[in-house]
Amino acid sequence: MAVLTSAKGGKRKCTGVKKVSRKACTCPCCPWRSFARRQHLREHVMNYHKSDKDFVANGRKQLRIIAALYDNEKIRGLKLACEYRSRSAALLRNQVKSALSKKDAAIDRHIRIYMQSGGPKYVNRCTLGRSLMARRVGNLCYGRDFARAFFKNFILSHASFRDTGAKFIMTCQSSCTNELASLLPDRSSHFWGNVAEDIWLSPDIQAMQKELPDECESHSEFAYLSIDGTVKCCLPLLGQATYRDSAAVRADQAVADCDAAYKVLTVRGRTSAVLLVEGIHSEAGAHIATMLEAKLTQAQRIQI
Repeated sequence: MAVLTSAKGGKRKCTGVKKVSRKACTCPCCPWRSFARRQHLREHVMNYHKSDKDFVANGRKQLRIIAALYDNEKIRGLKLACEYRSRSAALLRNQVKSALSKKDAAIDRHIRIYMQSGGPKYVNRCTLGRSLMARRVGNLCYGRDFARAFFKNFILSHASFRDTGAKFIMTCQSSCTNELASLLPDRSSHFWGNVAEDIWLSPDIQAMQKELPDECESHSEFAYLSIDGTVKCCLPLLGQATYRDSAAVRADQAVADCDAAYKVLTVRGRTSAVLLVEGIHSEAGAHIATMLEAKLTQAQRIQI
């Protein structure tokens, strides 16, 4: 800043030179990009944010947010607003609490989408595992509240991935606070199936599974068993043939024919509670008896 000297020897600040504030040089269409001079900001806006350019300087994730904002207004029947780039930048600044670098416009590698019970949001990658505990499935992360809501909807939907995903999308769209409902994955086998497997193999669910057979035994659930088998679940398994193949084809596989699971056997109890789900070679009586003897305790078998 320039300094002028008065005739009396005192110093006074020059009123003709003003310090440009940092806020005034922040790009409105970028979440955190800022410049030291307004001329640089003007050149950045003219090069990257002109109305005739379908280009987002900050990567594909901000572009996905723009599409989600548009979809949200179309689904709710709202009047289509403008300035989607500035609105998406403001949304990222509000959700990502730990601000990113003001010199780097490429922010895709620094943020991650985080699934919660009320819908998705974006967070700083550095906060995952530190201030924000989350589990990762593919490129998406989710928290404990999302896992609880998913497990509840998964049970109520009779283990249907498609119905579970539809319930989450409806919940997110009905919420007026979340505008990113269209960012929820719509492929039932790609995301929802992987989340179900990840939650099912978690320590809490595994501990619950160990307690359920004892609970069923205390209520005489093993007094009557209904046993059924299905082959569709075992068809995609690698390393083994299918039940339709010949003996020569089965012997040429990586998994020996005697160890292959060609069917999935389900055992239901007196009130149709699922007591056992196990892969089995065939539905022959000898194989079923061997499986029941190996998986059920003596007290449970006596109760039959």
